[in-house]
Amino acid sequence: MSLQKLVILCFMYINIGRPQDVLEFLKPLSLGWVFGGMTMLFILLASDRGGEEKPPSRPENRLILYILLWMVVTAPFSSHLGHTGRSILELLKTIVLYLGLLLFFRSKEDFRMVGRTLLFSVLTLSISGVFTGITEKRSSVGTFYDPNDLALILIACIPFVTLHMKGQGLSIKIIALLAGVATIIQVVSTQSRMGFLLLILAAFMYAFRERASLITTAKRAVIVGIFGILFLKVVTPEYMLRIQTIFDANSTGSGRTYIWKRAVKMANSRPLTGVGFGAFNSAYGQRLSRGDFEQVEDNKYNVAWKASHNTYLKILVEMGYPALLLYLLLVWRIMKNLKNVKSRFNDAFDMETCNKVNAVEGSLYLYLVGSFFLDQDFSSLFFVLTFLSIFFVRTGETADQENAEQEDNFVLKEAPHASNAIT
Repeated sequence: MSLQKLVILCFMYINIGRPQDVLEFLKPLSLGWVFGGMTMLFILLASDRGGEEKPPSRPENRLILYILLWMVVTAPFSSHLGHTGRSILELLKTIVLYLGLLLFFRSKEDFRMVGRTLLFSVLTLSISGVFTGITEKRSSVGTFYDPNDLALILIACIPFVTLHMKGQGLSIKIIALLAGVATIIQVVSTQSRMGFLLLILAAFMYAFRERASLITTAKRAVIVGIFGILFLKVVTPEYMLRIQTIFDANSTGSGRTYIWKRAVKMANSRPLTGVGFGAFNSAYGQRLSRGDFEQVEDNKYNVAWKASHNTYLKILVEMGYPALLLYLLLVWRIMKNLKNVKSRFNDAFDMETCNKVNAVEGSLYLYLVGSFFLDQDFSSLFFVLTFLSIFFVRTGETADQENAEQEDNFVLKEAPHASNAIT
């Protein structure tokens, strides 16, 4: 493994696995900025050399560039310029990770390294729940992942955990199994209702989404059943009470319906520029203080400043309808990539690669569904999944090119024999 790849993988692990939040003595080291700076240096050096080491020109990258440009254009109209500036700076750090992956990771071995980095990220985030045990207090990791964010990241990575469970190498299978068990325990510790719904979706996708024989489907159902029993064994009465509120006809989803209605009103008041990237909370609080929103029965929502609790509404409110359209186009493009490459590898009977694509696709779907209940726009995991969709497109294009070259060579070899037969 090259030094560049090692640094970028460490950067990815720091951004997603957050070891500095689990082991707090690492915080003063500012590992994110250190490894981010090194990654940026490698990118600049690669760009100076030119050649193949350039980010591929693809529609996804152009859409990301358009979103960033719109973010900067609308920044002067921000309700809180300081929050917008800091949010853009944090996002640029994630963009550096994305560019590093695009530039230096291209082979099948590279996918294995990225997949294992995600696996160890899950293990790091979930193992703390095993050691601390399940308590009445909702579990989180540092200040970066609140309980709901933590549940989303863990569950969105479950397809990568299951991919490693059926992969090669006993040690990796054991680590994946440990990560799966620890994930269930940690999700219960978060007491996230969204996490419960995503767990059900993840179980259904694992058991039934991929075409398989009856025996294979039965095996998957048994595995889901085992993990379901584990969930029932560790679930707490407090979590069960929270889950029951999902089915309460009068439930507002922790006030989410109040916030979403207000968010739509905010978006329509500034449909083009929005309130500024990263400034939703400030803009919401300012309007609440001015009395711009209708009063609701639960008084705490008449005074408390809140986050949007919805990625799509957050983008709409902060950067207007143009940004939401660009984001949805980006998501559509990623999904289209994965669908096309899966069809291509299915036709080639390359089931190993199909399993990898299924893991990326499953992770993306879980992430997008969970994003409907949380603020998860432009996270590191989202950009890793975006990169992986492009990775498999490039893998398919390379395979097609190699097949075409082999066919050309075969034709050239056969041509002399054909001419001799004619004479």
